[in-house]
Amino acid sequence: MSSPTRRDRQPRLRRLAACAAFVLSASGLATALPAAVPADAGGAAAHAATVLKPRTDVDGDGLNDLLFRYATGAGTIWSTKGIQVTDYRYYGYPASQPKDIIGLGNVRGDSRPELLQLTADGRLSLHTATVTGTLAPSWTGTGWQAYDRVIAADDLNRDGRPDLIARTPSGDVYLYRSTGSATGNPFSGRAKIASGWWGYDQVLGAGDLDRDGVGDVLARDRSGYLWYYKGTGSASAPFKARVKVGSGWNTYSKLIAEGDQDHDGRADLMAVKPSGDVYYYLSKGGGSFWPRSTWGNGWTWIARAANEGGAPVYGKNGITGVNAAGELHFHTNRSDGLDPSYDTSGTFPAGRKLVMATGIDGSGQAAVLAFGGGQLLNVKKNAPVSGDFTTTNLVSGPGDLTGDGRGDLLTRDTSGTLWLRAGQGNGTGFAAPVRVGTGWGAYKALVGSGDVNGDGRTDLLAHGTDGNLYIFPGNGTTTTPFKARQLIGGGWNTYNAIAATGDQNGDGRADIIGRDGAGQVYAYYATGGSGTATFAARKAVKGDGPDGQVGATHNWNVYPQIG
Repeated sequence: MSSPTRRDRQPRLRRLAACAAFVLSASGLATALPAAVPADAGGAAAHAATVLKPRTDVDGDGLNDLLFRYATGAGTIWSTKGIQVTDYRYYGYPASQPKDIIGLGNVRGDSRPELLQLTADGRLSLHTATVTGTLAPSWTGTGWQAYDRVIAADDLNRDGRPDLIARTPSGDVYLYRSTGSATGNPFSGRAKIASGWWGYDQVLGAGDLDRDGVGDVLARDRSGYLWYYKGTGSASAPFKARVKVGSGWNTYSKLIAEGDQDHDGRADLMAVKPSGDVYYYLSKGGGSFWPRSTWGNGWTWIARAANEGGAPVYGKNGITGVNAAGELHFHTNRSDGLDPSYDTSGTFPAGRKLVMATGIDGSGQAAVLAFGGGQLLNVKKNAPVSGDFTTTNLVSGPGDLTGDGRGDLLTRDTSGTLWLRAGQGNGTGFAAPVRVGTGWGAYKALVGSGDVNGDGRTDLLAHGTDGNLYIFPGNGTTTTPFKARQLIGGGWNTYNAIAATGDQNGDGRADIIGRDGAGQVYAYYATGGSGTATFAARKAVKGDGPDGQVGATHNWNVYPQIG
């Protein structure tokens, strides 16, 4: 006879998998029922398990639901009662796609959970969740762009309310305790609780892993070790010293806190590979897990899930090409690389140079700019970009260089001087140019779309006329936006175009592509961390390409311009 623990687990897991099967089959994907899991050695009958209160139960059935955003920007909730489609892009902000959605739990004290929405420019807002969307925010705070991770941590001080932790790019960690206020600020002022966490590329509020009523944290370092921080219940020192869970966890691009999946009172873990295969790990307690079981596959198109551990990537998610007819073709990033198929997204003005500017308008995607004749035009808005460009010969939009969460522009004049123009977040307005430095005429291209070296700040890549590729690590300030340049490597003159794509493989670092003279595109995945810029060996982009061929070889030279 099966143990009580196994009988408790299977209905919940089958229900979740059945929901997933419905969703994935409807979208052309596939899933499998979870395998049986070992019985809890302690036995559910031996311990009166306290079932955790779910963070993201948007349909009110007592079970966590899964919120995610597709790579294309559309958003969905997977409900245990069946799929419910919501506009995940525009929860409360019609003009701005959230950078992250955080399933907080019940912080106001009513019967429905709340979600936090984080925008790139640092607005954090609290919304009550429903299956059809969210209500208007009951609170909005600013300045949260100072952190590269904002994490729902469950109850850390035994007051029955969920708390937040937030990490800066330098690795300092702050606690924001819940206040219990029904109408005002839901969080108290911050208190520093840790430092030195810059070495983790995944940090997630895992929930209560050991059934003691206190939230715990899991963190993965860049070598693939997973660490367990047990909650203490004390606001002054919320975590005990870390304990190693195991190695090899860098095989996953996403670790997701999905709450208690088997009703044993302990939170469990989901893990996703770049291939799109999805697994779950049921908790044994004490930061250890049963061997993984397969949950499904086909997640290559999932860009972001609520309560995942990696840093959210915002502002560019692919490349755009302009063909000879002036058509704009957009190739989306998936977790397994750049999609060689494309969507047609309008036309491009003849005789202009294509510039893809990261995160300048709050849309969550790069803006298409057209440069030429001393003017810069936002193509989608059909509106000129503010400023004087009469002496400009190069424009680049790598993202937020000033630390305010808004995408900025770099322009180089004919004397080789580089200028920074801070963005105002509306796609066309920029502050007066600030001089960065001279000697920038030595570069054929300046590209970037976010963090390349894993330090949480936007970086710039420079392709020299000498064939070398350099990185200028970001500093996050207007007056000195870059640190001293570092050599990445030589031989890049083999490519007739280099473009930044954003994150192509779901690890939170910004990647690039290069196109050679034969028209083959190669992807370079950033592998550096803690301020070091390195790339994996190049990988050819294959599949049904822009020239309409089917097979492994395509001529991406059908695009006179890519960016």
